[in-house]
Amino acid sequence: MKTVLMTSGFAEPVLKAVQERWRVIDIESQREALQVLHTLEEMPSAVCIGRATESGDDLNAWDM
Repeated sequence: MKTVLMTSGFAEPVLKAVQERWRVIDIESQREALQVLHTLEEMPSAVCIGRATESGDDLNAWDM
């Protein structure tokens, strides 16, 4: 099964629909997702970036 890494910000129905066909690594923050990407032996087939939360400490790929 192919893997997709998703960050927070996706509605539950979207997440469930993706999980039907993909192995999902659901991660709370973009900063944490970046750290996970650096540790994976095999890169995921897709990375879906949700909107950054207003935590003040998170990355915001939408602004990059």
